[in-house]
Amino acid sequence: MPIFTVATPVVSGPRFEIHVEGECSSVVYDWKGASVAPPRNDDFALVGALSIAMQRGGALHVRGRVDRRLLANAEKFAELWSSYRPDLFRPVRLSADVELAAEAPREEEGYAFALSGGVDGLFALARNIAQGDGRTNRRPAAAFFMDWDDALPISPAWAESLRRRTGRLASAFGLPHLVCTTNWRDFCRDFSIEHALGIIAAGHCLNGGFTGCVLAADHTHRNEVALGPWGNNHTSNPLLSSSIFETISFGGAFERLEKVRFLAKHPELVADLAVCTRASGAENCGICEKCIRTGLELFLATGSPQPVLRALPSPLSLITRKPLTPSSACFWQRIHANWPQENPWIRSAISVWLLRSALQQTPLFKGLQSLERRVSHWARGARRPSPLHSESLAP
Repeated sequence: MPIFTVATPVVSGPRFEIHVEGECSSVVYDWKGASVAPPRNDDFALVGALSIAMQRGGALHVRGRVDRRLLANAEKFAELWSSYRPDLFRPVRLSADVELAAEAPREEEGYAFALSGGVDGLFALARNIAQGDGRTNRRPAAAFFMDWDDALPISPAWAESLRRRTGRLASAFGLPHLVCTTNWRDFCRDFSIEHALGIIAAGHCLNGGFTGCVLAADHTHRNEVALGPWGNNHTSNPLLSSSIFETISFGGAFERLEKVRFLAKHPELVADLAVCTRASGAENCGICEKCIRTGLELFLATGSPQPVLRALPSPLSLITRKPLTPSSACFWQRIHANWPQENPWIRSAISVWLLRSALQQTPLFKGLQSLERRVSHWARGARRPSPLHSESLAP
């Protein structure tokens, strides 16, 4: 079994650096905003290197001090994801120079909540501050924003807008606001699957001042099972907990429409919602699928699609849009089920859109698409002159 190492992690104030054997550069987490307490151990290095380890398989050894419970949990995490996605990941065996015995967590320190300005993260933060969920509540002590070092396909203006929006939202709750700039995304295979791991890796940098970190659930428990494997989920996220630092998801008991209705009671929070996937400036674009979806959910909650949309979309614009992915279709099914009878045209348009999207997921349609691509590829090759023929036409 091949063994590779994580060199002794380097912590210099708010900068955390990890170098994995065989990599040309280091994974870096650079924190800004509120001060970050020194970490209690080197757990962040293990979690930060875990994606690289899962890609390679074999064994990973950390030149540092790592919580024994985290070592066991992270091995289980790798086992789970190598089963879900054997095309991307392999099981790993983990060890450290010093394997720390379990300690009791310091409950009084509270939790750091990941916050990007969207519905899910804002709901998780607001709901836990409201303390409406009994023992599942976690006391918010800070909010942190992940700045993926300009690696994501978003404009600089939108990235800066996200930082400002999350800062205002944290301030509205009276919480410290942290920004983590990291190049971690450069070291993963599939960011859509692994982004939760990247957020939790950053969260472990904070174990010197917090009891744990909370990620907002994208889907309900039921949808996670139906869509799986889904990267951000209630099953694998807790497997990256240590004895002193808990990592969990929150929100799986609530549909997205329920979350919007909860937030709609606080217009000052809704004003800073950041949901766009195509923004080229500092505001939500109002035309991407996620903007339209959130605007219609706000309409169901308040009678107005603002501030995300200025007006309801036309039925024709919905019918002619690109088919929905299964992960988005489940949200639109809830909108369709709750749409008022007084406005049947939009409801009918959503029905057509959902039907078109479902048909595209059938084996027959996928087979026809594959055949079409092959025929198109063959036709392009047939139309291209052969080298011999091209030479005969040369002057």
